[in-house]
Amino acid sequence: MAESQTILNLADWLWEHRVPEARREEAYNAVQPNHKALIKRGIQCAFTFFGCEPSQSLTQITDANAGLRRVSAAQPADWALLLVDGEQSAAARLTAAAILPRLAGVLDVAAVSIGSPPPNASLVSLELAGIEDIFVLSEEEIGLLLRSRTGCGRICCLSHKAKLSCDGHPVLLTDRKPSLALLSPNAFDRDTLACMHGFVPAQALSSDLPKHCDAVFADEPTCARLIEDSTIPIPLILSPGLEGFWLYPARPVDFLLQKHAFFPTAQ
Repeated sequence: MAESQTILNLADWLWEHRVPEARREEAYNAVQPNHKALIKRGIQCAFTFFGCEPSQSLTQITDANAGLRRVSAAQPADWALLLVDGEQSAAARLTAAAILPRLAGVLDVAAVSIGSPPPNASLVSLELAGIEDIFVLSEEEIGLLLRSRTGCGRICCLSHKAKLSCDGHPVLLTDRKPSLALLSPNAFDRDTLACMHGFVPAQALSSDLPKHCDAVFADEPTCARLIEDSTIPIPLILSPGLEGFWLYPARPVDFLLQKHAFFPTAQ
């Protein structure tokens, strides 16, 4: 299993709500090997797609025509907190969110399941993404946790039921249920799709896709045809073996970075 990437320094009361290592090991052993392999493949795809941000960067750009110089700096957030629903199970989308702090170089990372323990697949997703500090808290306890945190933090919220004050910390909401379409039903295992995405996508034709479709699942020949057809706008086309990968819109890794820019007058 993945080694912990966290360096959390939190109040003693919080550790009483930590999911025990024995429970995480039980979940790891309970999840089917092929599902764990798909989650790992999804993580590999995320690193391939985004790359890995440097821990710090400093960029200077001089515009000779305008006579201006721009200096931009970026560094990882001081900490990140992932909020999830205990009853939700969409391993691919959870893994895609859980890997973001690691891609951005954030070291202080934890996950909180709201109200009830996360299911086995969710625990495995967090574990493989490098998050071993997983807590089960009420909304009131989450508020107490956030008020105790200092520094520049980030919150990634996958919970559709979280109605809490984030105490001024920036929040990335990724709780919308995606629109998915299954174009090649014989090429995919339905139980696997349900584990990875929380439900089995409806079967569809490429000529009759759902409006604002986020992703389609298709065999290799169909994927190749869809990629070449620019008239079908689909953000994500997934072939067999990539059920464990998910891609959120825009560049969510940037959300985990502290960015600064200024225009110095001195040349």
